[in-house]
Amino acid sequence: MMKPLFFTLSLLACLSAAPFARAQTGAVWNAVAKTAAKQSLAHSSVTTLSRQAQRNFHAQILNLFQPPRTLPLPAQQTVPQATFRVHRAGMPYANASAFAVETNGKIFGVTAGHVMRSVAQMDSRKTVAELEARGLYMDVTYPLPQMRIQKPDGSFVSQNIVSWQLSNTHGTDVAVFEIPADMLPWIHPLPLSTRPASVWQTVSISGFADDRPLLLSNEEILFTTPFLLLLRNSFSENINGLCGSPVMADGKVIGLYTGAHLTEPQNFLSINFPKDMPSDLKTPSLHRAAPISNIFPLINKLTGETQPAGLPLKLFGNAVAFLQPEESVAFVYLVRNGIPIDKWTPGDLLDPEHLENLFELQENDILRLVIFTKTYTAKHDAAFLYEVNVSTGQVVRKDTL
Repeated sequence: MMKPLFFTLSLLACLSAAPFARAQTGAVWNAVAKTAAKQSLAHSSVTTLSRQAQRNFHAQILNLFQPPRTLPLPAQQTVPQATFRVHRAGMPYANASAFAVETNGKIFGVTAGHVMRSVAQMDSRKTVAELEARGLYMDVTYPLPQMRIQKPDGSFVSQNIVSWQLSNTHGTDVAVFEIPADMLPWIHPLPLSTRPASVWQTVSISGFADDRPLLLSNEEILFTTPFLLLLRNSFSENINGLCGSPVMADGKVIGLYTGAHLTEPQNFLSINFPKDMPSDLKTPSLHRAAPISNIFPLINKLTGETQPAGLPLKLFGNAVAFLQPEESVAFVYLVRNGIPIDKWTPGDLLDPEHLENLFELQENDILRLVIFTKTYTAKHDAAFLYEVNVSTGQVVRKDTL
């Protein structure tokens, strides 16, 4: 799980018949209706706006295939002191990367969600919790994950991580943890960027690949959403273990490295392209990263602070639902006149703030957003869906049984 993250999401056919659970009534909708009234396009405004959104979206995707604007710099076998390793207990050389940040006067460790899932053996922990919830107790314990630092004298020290939180690995894929007090003298938290990432910005990635320091100092950002960053990968060698590294711009953390899309043997990103994208495009080797802002809901949860509403899912600029850290958008149906006519698995191309990118919409179409949850607790991880009327903005949540 500490290797570059590759995944595809399976379809859940029974969801189209999910029973009604409750309707959500939100604030006053909607920019679409207002635009239609002003332009006298009551029957075409949604289609007009969605077509424009799709043109913009396709232009964003085509950035992935543009030639480099800056020359790549040679990789260096060095990392700043701020980057360290995390691993399973007793397995210090099978590790991934991590770093520290400071917020509200407290220092936290940060790594990729799938890294923490692996080193903390979260799936096994969940199985035990589910059995115990059913009254079946097992005489089994799992050792705590550990962080490993190198002291100035060159010696290594590993300490247990006793408290952590992680998001859905098919979602934002981030994790945070409390750093043991004994480790704090050797920890150097990195400053956080207050600016969102932008396309064609150059960044550095510093961590450990195959347990060796690796610094990539000039990688270009090619695609950005509040959910994910895609960067050009100029490094052709082994990057296993780099997940959890800081992605930095102008000396500040802008993202968290979560994996790679490689050109061989198969680029899983390409299966998420819209159907009308040119078929002869050869996807380059890409890094993937989570915007660093996605760690803050987990820090709030770790410290018991008030939870924000979540990552907003927006349609034509209006929030229709909020995605929690344990949730991911698995796939989306386009429903017209009560009949599903199209579906798409957006994967890493999901822009949660522009759901109108997904299909060419017509008045009163329904977007059916299928949400998967992953809690790693005894709680049953049931899927559910939101149905959004693209004209009225009405949102209905339906829970599966």
